[in-house]
Amino acid sequence: MRVPWSADFPKILVNAPWDSDSFKLQDHPAYWPAKRKRDAKAAIALCDDVVAEENLELLYDLTYGLEPIVAAPALILHETQNALARGFAGWLSAKMNWQIDREIYQAKTINRDFNTNGWFRIVNEPEFYGPVQAGRPYILADDVCAMGGTLASLRSYIETGGGKVLGMTVLASGSGKNVQISLVGDTFARLTGAWAGKLVAAYPTEIGHELESVTEPEGQFLLRCPSYDRFRAGVDGARDC
Repeated sequence: MRVPWSADFPKILVNAPWDSDSFKLQDHPAYWPAKRKRDAKAAIALCDDVVAEENLELLYDLTYGLEPIVAAPALILHETQNALARGFAGWLSAKMNWQIDREIYQAKTINRDFNTNGWFRIVNEPEFYGPVQAGRPYILADDVCAMGGTLASLRSYIETGGGKVLGMTVLASGSGKNVQISLVGDTFARLTGAWAGKLVAAYPTEIGHELESVTEPEGQFLLRCPSYDRFRAGVDGARDC
């Protein structure tokens, strides 16, 4: 289940490109040891090199006067070889003198890390477990943002548990520009009118949450779908993966 977006939710702060003709995060020599070999030192070295000082300043302004907890969508240590998300959260907590969350974990269900199919990512949402510190502010940190669904799901888990997510940051996404994650009003209006209202009627049943809770990248992906039949085919195909 996801919670709707507030109109003023900030963009995801992005530190490096993921898909670029020049430097990409995966070109960094520390990327694959951190991503595939659980190399925590490599994860820290990567953060040292790519995190932008400007983004740290924006995070400071966003949380001024508060003491946020940094949380990452990561599996428990022995279930994953990926040290990047948790490593980035740890690096950020040390850099900003913030508390790091050590109790919320992503459930080991379907691996979404290297599956870029939009339908697969929309249908197969991650699940989380562990206690939320009610009343506390959170900043979310992840390695890569594709369509924002993982971060949206973690935000919803935390806010349903009584926490408050103030913002998000990732090591890389797309061209390296900050990502509009909250659904834009015009996008929502176009989604509700899509296919004579069939999308907004079917979405909660098919996906498990209201259309107003999708991310802006997910919304744009759905708007590129030409018909309700194609929507059904995409959803059914993703379930068969």
